[in-house]
Amino acid sequence: MDSYRLPGHKIATASDGTGEIPDVLIVGDSLFRHFRLGDGGSFPIAFRSDTRPSADIYRTGFQRKRLVVDWLDTEYTDSSTKAKRKRLDDARQDIAASVTRAMKGRSEAEVRTEIARVTNELERESVALRVGNVDLDVETAVCATLDFQIASLFPFDPQALATSFAKPTSIYVVRMRHWLETYKVQRYAAPHLAYSREVASLSIPAGDVLGCLTVSRRYLPATNSVEVWVTAAEINATTDGEAIVKAVAARFRDPVTVATPAQKDTSSAVDADEKVGHIRAALTQLTGNPDPTRFVRDSNIITGGSTPKELPDYTPVEKTGRRLSQ
Repeated sequence: MDSYRLPGHKIATASDGTGEIPDVLIVGDSLFRHFRLGDGGSFPIAFRSDTRPSADIYRTGFQRKRLVVDWLDTEYTDSSTKAKRKRLDDARQDIAASVTRAMKGRSEAEVRTEIARVTNELERESVALRVGNVDLDVETAVCATLDFQIASLFPFDPQALATSFAKPTSIYVVRMRHWLETYKVQRYAAPHLAYSREVASLSIPAGDVLGCLTVSRRYLPATNSVEVWVTAAEINATTDGEAIVKAVAARFRDPVTVATPAQKDTSSAVDADEKVGHIRAALTQLTGNPDPTRFVRDSNIITGGSTPKELPDYTPVEKTGRRLSQ
């Protein structure tokens, strides 16, 4: 068990008494890609915008705002009994039952050990993926993008494009030792969200923040696009990334035009059960181990930064004579 489906519920809130939490899939670290250097290999490079002072980033790196276990620790009202329940308690019970079934015939000690391992991974070494729009709960992940031009658009105010894009932004060049290829899952299960080439990490340590680029921006209203270009490069002197940072700065020294991103579709038109199946299929393919019967997957390590082929596009199945909307 390296992913866990958590159904949506009405929850208790301090403001109006009730609220809604969407269906999510909790994705464990065993479904992330972990990179190590082979002969002549190198770690993948990604980009992240941030407005905090670079000295702070070089000291702390990028860390998640909260663990999935904190995000899970919410109360909801059971629709059948009307009793108050904790989502976290439900998840722990379901995980224990699933592991016990999968390890039938194994010793009690082995089962207990595996329950503890899986529970810890899914609560603390995991991210939450919203099922409806196949998008990350950003507080549980450190998000970056493989596309420098996309990173240069953030932050911006969609209600004040000219004003917000008139302000420069800072783009950090980061070395990735592990990631969840969120954009590939989106491309497979929700292609309309795949513009950002987003990857998710559990953390990016300070030693993997190679430097910071200052990017100037100019909004072009006639084409609803933005000109971006690098005006300064700063090296994190405690790393060996000077050549990489300078190469990126040189590549984007001259202005390039980037289309403003479409707003994300927050609908959940596709049946949730069906969507979960497709997301899990994508995650299984990304592990490089397509055997769904294996309870504990092989070590998911890619040497030299290589990644598998792109996942195929997601095609919704026919139901009651109509094709479901993506």
